[in-house]
Parts: sequence; C-alpha cells; structure tokens
Amino acid sequence: MRHVKIICSEPSLAFDGKWKGKETPQEIVEYVIAKARELDIPVHLEIEGLGIWSIAPNGKVMKGALFDYTRIKS
Repeated sequence: MRHVKIICSEPSLAFDGKWKGKETPQEIVEYVIAKARELDIPVHLEIEGLGIWSIAPNGKVMKGALFDYTRIKS
C-alpha cells in the first residue's frame, strides 16, 4: 500500500492516506483522470515514490513528474 494524496475541491474525491484498494498505480491515475473529467475540476495527485500529476478538468495531464529510483546508485 502506497501513500496517495489527491488534492481537489471535491470532498468526495479528496484523499490523503494509505490507498487500501487493490488497484495498481496506473489504475489509480486513470481513476483520478476519469473523476476530474466527470466532476469538471482540476486535481493534483501524488503517489509516494512514483510521481506527481496535475490534471486539468478535461482530464489532460498538465504536468507530471515520475520518479525512477532504480537509477539512484548508493
């Protein structure tokens, strides 16, 4: 379970905590994009260790930053 933060103006979608569902991170991103379109609101999504996405009301990802920890050498 990863820490997920969803920041938006809709209380039913906003979330900050451990994601308890069985969805993959990709499925979480797809779900949030679909909800942004449905609710016509901008959404900010963070998935711990994976990335940050800013999603427009039309579902378009305006900004994304993916983290690849496999490239970090100790």
